[in-house]
Amino acid sequence: MKIILIIACAISFNSYSQLETVHTSVNWMVSTEFLGPNYAVTNIEFNGTYAAHGQFDATNTTIGLNKGIILTTGTVLDIQNAGPHGPNNNASAGLDNSVPGHTLLSNLINGTATYDASVLEFDFVPSVDSISFNYVFGSEEYPEYAGATYNDVFAIFISGPGIPGIENIAVLPNGAGVVSIGNVNNGSNNNGPCQNCAYYVHNGDGNDAPYNSSDTYVQYDGHTVVLTARKSGLLAGEAYHLIIAIADAGDGIVDSGLFLESCETCNYNVGINEPSVEMLKIYPNPARELLHIEKEGNESGELHIHDLNGSLIMNESITRAKSKIDISNLPSGMYMVTVQAGGTMLRSKLVVE
Repeated sequence: MKIILIIACAISFNSYSQLETVHTSVNWMVSTEFLGPNYAVTNIEFNGTYAAHGQFDATNTTIGLNKGIILTTGTVLDIQNAGPHGPNNNASAGLDNSVPGHTLLSNLINGTATYDASVLEFDFVPSVDSISFNYVFGSEEYPEYAGATYNDVFAIFISGPGIPGIENIAVLPNGAGVVSIGNVNNGSNNNGPCQNCAYYVHNGDGNDAPYNSSDTYVQYDGHTVVLTARKSGLLAGEAYHLIIAIADAGDGIVDSGLFLESCETCNYNVGINEPSVEMLKIYPNPARELLHIEKEGNESGELHIHDLNGSLIMNESITRAKSKIDISNLPSGMYMVTVQAGGTMLRSKLVVE
């Protein structure tokens, strides 16, 4: 007897004390639900590695943020020896994506070469006079590379009417400078000298408890407190451009990540609701030649299949309520399938026989 197993392992973004992430398209990430009704967004672009961006739920973790978008210099996927997910049981988790850095970020750290940049940018027209974002920057470069060449960095650049040139609004309070490894740390042994360490949170070194045994901690060895990037004096009805960027510095080996919540002036309700089995499902599982996808309605959707190393194996558009995807070329093994359609997302492990 053939048994068909449907795994509806949806990213419901619940209240567990564990970081959850999912790769999503940039249009899904930067939506009216994220920015709120006070900002009309167009021309959304992402430059970087496919799996380096997505959404997160850090509810009840030590990060201090709930839900939002995540950009990394590695991957948002929960894979071995990489990714931001806790516990912090690896001293140097990372994934070198072998993609370029970003000139604007290099300029912030005295021209140091940058690598593995993740750059999200878009235009927006505000109906209010300000925009602000809560964020946490974390990195595996902490603490041992504080003060070294590996000065990973992040920024939020804004340009538009009334703003001379391009302004970085993600800076430390009281004129204390950029958010980077070299400018926010407590020394290479976490005992000084202090460099804006009031904004720094030690998160273990990958070997010590409780950081290496509890999922309430993320993988990064250190991160900032919750900080706010804000720009006031915007002109309602005028178009502005925003660039959110993070990059490795010195090399692309060890990863850093940015957790970006909502602007304070927005109605913040980003998240992915758990679909019922009737709304979205994939079968059979295990599968061999064809994977079936069923969803409500005929709105367009996307299917992504990653291997367990985080590499994108297949990317297909879905337009019908019932679709068939040919997976006969996939080697036998375990994969991660993500399906997005309308306002619904499902993520499931898939066994290919």
